Amino acid sequence: MQIFGKVIVSIIVITGLYFAFIYTNDVIDKKIAAAVEFKLKALNIDFSDKFQQNNLALEKALKESNKYIQEIRDTANIIEKIAGKAKSGLNIIAFDSGTLALNDKQMPNLSAPAGCEANRGEFNKKVYFDKPFIAVPNVSVSFSVLDFAHGEDHRLRVKVKSVYSDHFVLDFVTWCNTRMSQAEVNWLAVGY
Repeated sequence: MQIFGKVIVSIIVITGLYFAFIYTNDVIDKKIAAAVEFKLKALNIDFSDKFQQNNLALEKALKESNKYIQEIRDTANIIEKIAGKAKSGLNIIAFDSGTLALNDKQMPNLSAPAGCEANRGEFNKKVYFDKPFIAVPNVSVSFSVLDFAHGEDHRLRVKVKSVYSDHFVLDFVTWCNTRMSQAEVNWLAVGY
């Protein structure tokens, strides 16, 4: 900003000198006036480049601020909905729960593995809530049933990949030589 101010002051001074030189030819020789004019043009080029750079930076800052403004509006909307529930006497906290099961009747390959390259189970499984939450809830999962074959390594993973106000996405898989008959996962979503 300091350089920008110096450039403006330089332009004003040089412009004043330029006009003084143009109108006082008896005192100042034409070569000096040409040098001043050349310097003024060079400063204008530098000034326009700096102006363009500043303009691009301002446009970027405006886009960022619009993004933050939208996030603030979304948050204010959530707060208004929660406040409305509280004023009406409704329970502010909402929850939903359920069970997701894998078994060898649904997926025969659970009890017949095809090597370590083969992951088996549910991938990107969308689980929808009974009613959408006002805001994205917290989702917890836990195993409730594990039924593996005897003597094999037991590999099973459940992972919540993403959560939205109306559903969440999870992976519920096994891999390599793990043989299993069934597994169940309980899930609990808590939010507003």
